[in-house]
Amino acid sequence: GLNDDMLGYCQQVQSTLQQNGFRVTIDYQSANVKKKIRDAQLDLVPYMMVVGPKDRDQGGVSLRDRLEGDLGFLTLDSALTKLKEERDGRVIRQVVKSNFQGFQGGSGDEEGY
Repeated sequence: GLNDDMLGYCQQVQSTLQQNGFRVTIDYQSANVKKKIRDAQLDLVPYMMVVGPKDRDQGGVSLRDRLEGDLGFLTLDSALTKLKEERDGRVIRQVVKSNFQGFQGGSGDEEGY
């Protein structure tokens, strides 16, 4: 499991991410890191942050992308910027996609325009 010292840091990271609109869960299992990563991949978690004492001491996280694998150490600010850029880019694509479907007359709400 997580010792109290690391748990405190994990909760700080979680809080920062949640304040920025991200869903975050901490894996409290006593399993080793490889198993936790494998479980997260099976659950289709898009990003994992692996945090050890070195990460904490440098004010960051080791970021893993489910598709690209280990992205290495990033400061928490850098990780947050990367995640925000990806999230905001995805939102823009969804808006464009849904407008396009509306343009095709999908729902019928557009009648009379």
